Formats: sequence, C-alpha cells, structure tokens
Amino acid sequence: MRKILTAGLERAAGEAGYAFYSGFGYRCGGTVCRFPAVWLMPPRLTEAATGDEGEALYRVEMVLMAAGAGVDGRGRERVWNRLERDALAICRRLARTAGVVRVWAAECGPGECPMTAAGEVSLKVSFRVSLFFRADDCGE
Repeated sequence: MRKILTAGLERAAGEAGYAFYSGFGYRCGGTVCRFPAVWLMPPRLTEAATGDEGEALYRVEMVLMAAGAGVDGRGRERVWNRLERDALAICRRLARTAGVVRVWAAECGPGECPMTAAGEVSLKVSFRVSLFFRADDCGE
C-alpha cells in the first residue's frame, strides 16, 4: 500500500514539473539537488481494516520548495500562491492513481525557514489518503 502511495505521489509531482525526494526531514538539506522540488516525509498509516480487504488511511506530509534566494515579501507571497496551486494539483493527480479511494483534508502553510542551504521558499502540505487493499496485494 505504501508503495502505491509513494509511487503515485512521485508520478504526480513529476507531472507537475517537480523533482521528487523522500525521507525524514533532517535529510533534506543534503539531498535536494534541483528546484522546484517535493520532499515527502514517510507517510503514516493511521487506520486500517483488519480483514482480507478494505481501506487503509494514511496521513501524508510533504514540503513543496521553489528557488527563493533573494525573493522579497511580495515575491514570497506569489511563490506561496503558486506552490499552493501546485500542491492541490498534485493531490488531484494522486486521487486518479489506481488503488486510491480518495484524497481529502488538505492543509497548506508557508514554511518558517528553508530546509536546505539554498534558501528556498517552502510550503508545508498535509492531507489524508484512503487506499483500497486486498490481503493478497500486501505481501511483497
């Protein structure tokens, strides 16, 4: 299930023109090589059916980043606005992924400080994803 979610987000980010990276946040600074970028934190399974099939609910957190060194206050607002639109577009693309039942409860807010030494403008994004699974699909 996690593999479907991560692959779907990577595809959706790529279609939106973003480089895709994933891992715990502390690793971001030494990993991101190009902007715009999406950094996916490890998704958290928050609820799942225990039968042979059903839904699994995940809480997803990611950060969208755009080059921003030297961008002033109004410029940051424009970048955050674009990042918000792109975040919602990525969520819509993810919702069309096979196995995804729905994507909802999206929240976005400006990042307080850069995650890399490049001084990017960032937007923190969180949302919920429901995936359908069969027990046969879970064994890898």
